[in-house]
Amino acid sequence: MQYIINSAASAAGAVAAFKAPLSQGVGTPKVMGYTGEMPADLGVTTETKLFEFALDPDAWTTDANGRLLISAVDASNGLATGICRWMRWVDGDGAVVIDTDVSSVGGSGFAKLTTLGIVAGAPVELVAGYVRL
Repeated sequence: MQYIINSAASAAGAVAAFKAPLSQGVGTPKVMGYTGEMPADLGVTTETKLFEFALDPDAWTTDANGRLLISAVDASNGLATGICRWMRWVDGDGAVVIDTDVSSVGGSGFAKLTTLGIVAGAPVELVAGYVRL
């Protein structure tokens, strides 16, 4: 794993650059969790969509360490049953912005879920997500 450690000013600019594409479009940005392998090129996926959260990038904050703290607008219920292996972040028009890894709380994933085992109809919680830029 590689890390970049920035000054506070550099981190603030990088965070703004990360948030800007998610804020595009007329609808609400979203993040969705999927089974299987993450596509190598942000392409179309045939993996099963397990859940979907609405996002509000304007409500995200930056902590004292320069990390962007990501939160979902509200809770979601599972759309299907399976193990979440990756997440897709799309803007308000549904254009793919980024695909990321995911882990349960305590793991090293970009975003944290209470559990990676998703059950159709059961609550799914995005506990944390952060980007150290």
